[in-house]
Amino acid sequence: MSPPLDLSVCDKESIHDPELIQPFGALLAMEMPDLRVTRASGNLEHLLGIAASDAIGRSLRDLIGEEPFGQLVEALHNGELHSISPMLVRPSESDRTCHMYYNSTGTMLIAEFEAEQEDTSSQTRHPGLIGELPFPAIHGCSSHVELAQLLAREMRRVTGFDRVIVYRFDEDWHGVVIAEERNERYTHSFLGHHFPASDIPVPARKLFSLNRLRMIPDVAYAPVPVLPHVQTGGSTRLDMTYCMLRNVAPVHLEYLGNMDVRASLTVSIMCGDRLWGMVTCHNKTPALVSLQARQHCKVLGEVASYAVASIARSEQMEKGEMRRRELKRVQDIFADSTDFPEAIHTAASSMLHAVDADSLVIRLNGQVFELGATVPPAAYELVRESLEKELRGGLAYSRNMSVLNAGLASAARSASGAVYCRLSEHGDYLLALRSEVVEARNWAGNPYKPIDLPASGRLHPRQSFELWQESVRGYSKRWESVDLDAAKELRRLLLERSEQIARKAFEGAWLQERDRSSDILEAMGEGFLLLDRDFTILRINAEGLRLTGKNAEEVTGRKIWDVWPDAYDSLSGQSYRRAMQERISMSLEKDIGVGPQGPLWVHIRIYPSSDGLALFFSDISKRKNMEAALRSMNDTLEERVAERTEELKRTHEQLLQSQKMEALGQLTGGIAHDFNNLLSSIVSSHDMLRLRLEQGNVRELERYVGTASRATERAANLTQRLLSFARKQDLKATPLDVSKLVESVRELIEQAVGSSVRVEMIADDALWTTFCDAHQLENALLNLAINARDAMSQGGTISVTMRNMTGADAHGTTVAKLAPGDYVRISVSDTGTGMPPDVVERAFDPFFTTKPPGKGTGLGLSMIYGFVQQSGGAIGIDTEPGKGTTVHLYLPRYRGGEDMHS
Repeated sequence: MSPPLDLSVCDKESIHDPELIQPFGALLAMEMPDLRVTRASGNLEHLLGIAASDAIGRSLRDLIGEEPFGQLVEALHNGELHSISPMLVRPSESDRTCHMYYNSTGTMLIAEFEAEQEDTSSQTRHPGLIGELPFPAIHGCSSHVELAQLLAREMRRVTGFDRVIVYRFDEDWHGVVIAEERNERYTHSFLGHHFPASDIPVPARKLFSLNRLRMIPDVAYAPVPVLPHVQTGGSTRLDMTYCMLRNVAPVHLEYLGNMDVRASLTVSIMCGDRLWGMVTCHNKTPALVSLQARQHCKVLGEVASYAVASIARSEQMEKGEMRRRELKRVQDIFADSTDFPEAIHTAASSMLHAVDADSLVIRLNGQVFELGATVPPAAYELVRESLEKELRGGLAYSRNMSVLNAGLASAARSASGAVYCRLSEHGDYLLALRSEVVEARNWAGNPYKPIDLPASGRLHPRQSFELWQESVRGYSKRWESVDLDAAKELRRLLLERSEQIARKAFEGAWLQERDRSSDILEAMGEGFLLLDRDFTILRINAEGLRLTGKNAEEVTGRKIWDVWPDAYDSLSGQSYRRAMQERISMSLEKDIGVGPQGPLWVHIRIYPSSDGLALFFSDISKRKNMEAALRSMNDTLEERVAERTEELKRTHEQLLQSQKMEALGQLTGGIAHDFNNLLSSIVSSHDMLRLRLEQGNVRELERYVGTASRATERAANLTQRLLSFARKQDLKATPLDVSKLVESVRELIEQAVGSSVRVEMIADDALWTTFCDAHQLENALLNLAINARDAMSQGGTISVTMRNMTGADAHGTTVAKLAPGDYVRISVSDTGTGMPPDVVERAFDPFFTTKPPGKGTGLGLSMIYGFVQQSGGAIGIDTEPGKGTTVHLYLPRYRGGEDMHS
């Protein structure tokens, strides 16, 4: 195939202001509103009986007479110029009757004159017999080809011309002949032939869209100048866009001559505002079509334009309905399936039919689905990359991908055309592919040699219109609007279903987490109240209702100030507003009234939450009453010290018990979390037992039974500790060899963290004995190990280190509270992501967690904190983002007897 010549000069040629006319009529141009002649054609005297030079400067009234002039002025005033165009006039200076028709552009009015005459077309079988427009036949056409055949027959009947061809434009503005009527004077048929876009350049197409009928009675005419002459580019050049007499470009006249055409008449066919095609009538001899026949052809063209649009709409509606049915099947398959990947494969056929594609490639949530005909991944990735650069409104398409990327020429057989839709900003997409359609195209002459360009510089058209054939490769079937609409709808269905599935999964995890948190909150020994950012009460637990003396209906859904009006201006109200505004934690003690036993006091802890504020409050009335009693005793201490010593001791014990119950409120939630960890160990052992039994391997059953039994015993002891606290009994603290205890839970820890995490334990040779509850320490170590595992998504190392330490050498967050003395330090380290300072600051707050929903309650570290504090020790954190975390537990050295390793 030869490369096309550069014909852009044709597209730049100005053809609406040629300053010349065809000689089958005369022309006058007038300035409005006075209608005084400013320009006139050189042949004016032949029709109007007055020379052009004498007409210039005179009023049109003087040339056409009073009555026609008055009708024109009235029509202009009413904006109804069409109502008098054309009109018959007898010029004042001539005895010839003329047809006069008008058009206006800006401030200029142009009048064109033709001598009144009958149709002189030599081939008209019945001169003067035009007939009616074939409205029923046009309405009955079901396809564009059928309509074009009707137009060709009717136009040839009316004009009597030797040949009529109807051709339509494709998306590249090449014309293809779809209907033809001819007589024996033209033996060569153009039916099915293509004409290149350069035959009718851009300015000509624009002109045919505006002025929809053009006539050339004699291709060999001598043009007539419009006087006075105006230089090219002058501001007063006459706009002749809507003129029937407008001169024709010499290259086109020569083009018609090369086709053996002496007279032509062309009618434009529109589809909406786009030039759809043309009906071109050719005659071998000069022929002037009468004004009546021209008007008949023009109206026929307008009616046909509406029919073209109607047929196109019907075809699109039929195709659209088929696509909607296929898309509905896709939607139903998606809705009925819980396995989305499986649903995509099940709906493959309907999706391919919906977009009329040979192949589909869908990347969704990182998973790639290849449907239909096989296309190599390298090829469709190159297609996607090429179309990504062409995106407009989230969509791009092409039927010749090798034009966008020459590297795709080798993949044309399976991926000549493509429609690309972006599904997300994370690389997800929908790609519809069409294979190559090889077209055997018949051209009317060689389209790649359309012109000769001699030394004169004037363009000359091709000489031959003989059949010239070629095979057009690299193109797929054209993408229509219904294809693009279907692709957009398929994109919507994919995204909608993907979002529904993701939302359902999130809601499931959220409900599971909510239920878990709800159970913990209801089991707590202290009140809990959740406020939104408008201070509306979202939730209150059973203990909270008991402490406030309210029921749920009185509280939930109401603002806290409506439930307790006095709180707004109180210290607690000020604290709530400050905590909400500054997003900080606070605590306070508040007198809430008088009960049977005296003043009622609560201790309120305030924490920012995602909803607004979380309030934890516990009854400290006994402690406050005892403090008041102590103050009263101090006032009379000198007088009553002897008899009140025993009573003071009992009061002090009650105070300690009250403080222990307050700590219990913080620990119960964490115990529930750790209890779940123990259950995980039991379930893992159970699963291994079942697997070994299925395999018939009974050698290791005792080890898994032992592991499950130890975890069960720890769970039972954990439950017993909680009940012991509730009965105001002390924890079972005993002298403890930490290194032996740590070694005993090693296997449990290794099972809990999994095979991707290595566990190492390091201890001083002569580790001191400490005094604490062994089961609480086991739970704390297991909780820290699981937290360390969660911080190492790619695996890593957990180190448990035991050292003898003095209080002065301690470090890490919170160790400032550590009293002087000797301690056993247990450090649990990981190689994970570490924690930023703002997370470390809140690490021990109840319900604070950085884990996703369903992965933790935020109570583990709070429970460990309470256990270590009760044991007389402290807890510290050393961490840095990206470098891991170490949690230090400081437990006091036991001196009630000799150390086990001393």
